[in-house]
Amino acid sequence: MSLFHLAKECNHRFVPDRHVLRIAFCAYCGICRPTDVKNIGIYYRYRRNWSHREGLLHAAAPLSEESTQFIMNAMAECGVVSEDDERPCVTYVEGLQPESGLYENQVEALRAAIRNYPIARISYVHKVRRRDKSSDLIIADIWNDPSIYEAVNGLASTPYCHLPQWSVRIVLGAVTRKNETSKECLKKLRYLLSNFHIQVNPDGLHTMQIL
Repeated sequence: MSLFHLAKECNHRFVPDRHVLRIAFCAYCGICRPTDVKNIGIYYRYRRNWSHREGLLHAAAPLSEESTQFIMNAMAECGVVSEDDERPCVTYVEGLQPESGLYENQVEALRAAIRNYPIARISYVHKVRRRDKSSDLIIADIWNDPSIYEAVNGLASTPYCHLPQWSVRIVLGAVTRKNETSKECLKKLRYLLSNFHIQVNPDGLHTMQIL
């Protein structure tokens, strides 16, 4: 049977490519599905579903109380709802095997880098269309000292990391798309948060299940 007919008859189960962002392939027939900005929400779903199935973890750290309060106030003002009522935290690496002892040294190197440079800056706030077609996910990209990126790459490049990496980021939460709400929210959040300096708590760096 040709690959074309196999793909046509296959009950696809797409999983994210291990090395390239925004690329997914079928675990059964191997057909590739690239995604772009318009349908990036589909890739998010593939990535999240596969992470849950495999029990993958991400490395994240909480903010200081002052930074947390400022961001949560901005979210509340703009109507952003945190997923699972989580407090905002900085995600550094996604897709780690659950056996954290395999990469403990790399996590400690990242913790040390954050301890040396705990101040980071929100460089860009953007949104991602969700598949429910009624809400958008709001994300804040973070600028860090180069030594932190070096530590992030050290952890992400181990054989125990199974996903390509986004930028270092804070997933703020979801906002409704009804009546252009998400557009107004994004505009206001960019005004409130762009170039805002946050303080990260290095002692809180931990691995947790991807939501």
